[in-house]
Amino acid sequence: MLTDAKKKELLVFYTIVQTNKCSLRELSQVLSIPKRTIKEIIRKLNGTIFQQLSIPRFIYSTAKGELKLDSQHKDEKMAIFHYIKLFFLRESNRFNFYCYFLIRHTAVFQKKYYWKSCTYLLLI
Repeated sequence: MLTDAKKKELLVFYTIVQTNKCSLRELSQVLSIPKRTIKEIIRKLNGTIFQQLSIPRFIYSTAKGELKLDSQHKDEKMAIFHYIKLFFLRESNRFNFYCYFLIRHTAVFQKKYYWKSCTYLLLI
């Protein structure tokens, strides 16, 4: 339901969240994504996290080149990941269309079922 770019952002984010220590080089090798692209993705993710949750520099790089998460929010890292994933889904036209279709279809089904059950009750 997400674009390839958003899937890649979530993949990078998930990999960083799941590892305690990782360097840009290691991340680049594991995911087969260029370092420059990963840096740009991290900038975008930090911007989105700051915009949505007011957490500045959630992902940062140390002097040794390791990528780390903000220590104040380390316990909430998976909740933040899922929040950002949901935010990306809400921005997705495909996801919104699917939700609309599902809600609309469910409402029509319930209406038909309601009328059939009312008719059945009237016949009894």
